[in-house]
Amino acid sequence: MCSLFEPGQYGCVCCGTLLFDAAEKFESGTGWPSFTQPVKENSIAYIADKSHGMYRIETVCNTCDAHLGHVFPDGPAPSGLRYCMNAVALKKLKEA
Repeated sequence: MCSLFEPGQYGCVCCGTLLFDAAEKFESGTGWPSFTQPVKENSIAYIADKSHGMYRIETVCNTCDAHLGHVFPDGPAPSGLRYCMNAVALKKLKEA
């Protein structure tokens, strides 16, 4: 999924909530699908993650609470954020 950059949208694999647009996807070099921002500000919830001896911000689906990945402050414009998502947490949604 990291190297696929065709147009479309991605939703939560558990409940189908729209999360990201492919136009915001970028190659981060991390091996994980990365996006600059979610489609809607309230589609993702944020949780402090202090596991594994580090501090990160976990992202979860704001509808069903499914784990999506983490967000880091080292991404490109426009947000300066890197939404580093687990590929199995996302599903490509059919075009409308």
